[in-house]
Amino acid sequence: MSRPVTALFVVSSLLFARPAGADDIVSLHQDNYFLTGFSRKHQSKFQVSLKIDLYPNEGHHSVHFAYSQRSRWNVYDRSQPFAENNYAPELFYTYWHRLPRHEPGAGCSFFRARAGAQHESNGESYPESRGWNRVYASARYGCYGEGGERYVLADLRLWAPPFGTKGNPNIAEYYGYGDLTLSAGSDGTERWYDAFDLTVQARKGTRDWGTGSVEVDARWKPPIEVLRRFTPFLAAQLFHGHGETLLRYDEVVTAFRVGVGFAERSTRAR
Repeated sequence: MSRPVTALFVVSSLLFARPAGADDIVSLHQDNYFLTGFSRKHQSKFQVSLKIDLYPNEGHHSVHFAYSQRSRWNVYDRSQPFAENNYAPELFYTYWHRLPRHEPGAGCSFFRARAGAQHESNGESYPESRGWNRVYASARYGCYGEGGERYVLADLRLWAPPFGTKGNPNIAEYYGYGDLTLSAGSDGTERWYDAFDLTVQARKGTRDWGTGSVEVDARWKPPIEVLRRFTPFLAAQLFHGHGETLLRYDEVVTAFRVGVGFAERSTRAR
């Protein structure tokens, strides 16, 4: 069994076979999705991501271990090979400014602050080996409407100069030292179309004014019963810039993809 398929099997087993009441122990981390382009140049990619609560409680403090994997899959080729797999284990601490954690009241305030360490690599041998380690801190500020259904979020993440970059010592020139994510959406009302969000994430490289990236994600959540506090969505994604994958982080990519995925009930739950 290949490593990407093994990861998918582990994620599905943890999420669908876990006992009742275990939702807070094992949960989704970043988006889990399968997206496809429309040409052999911009083929399919998918991501699996989950986190494990190492300090289960309902207070202001939490500690998680997370694992994320993003893969490019050449489904339009005859043998349908995997082009690249990026693996990212992560350990982080979160301080939740408002309780309960996933049900903030109306108004604007800081939602959470986070600090952690992440390793990311593609698991290949020289000369295609790519990897880096980073220590980061982030803060999320949010504005919520009455009842919390509608929201606008801003998430700023900064990381120290990366280390362990043998094979790609100039990676910070293209990824920079942080990213900014802006989101707006609705968790849904009785109207079938009123469960959506639009997210824009931007990075600025240090090499010159042309390095960095912008990713725009649009998601719509069908009005079906929520399963284990997360829900499926239909998605469209536009990416432009450097660093879509590690192997060719220094090349400019412009790609539009559509697909399906699963996420926590709202963006604010991450």
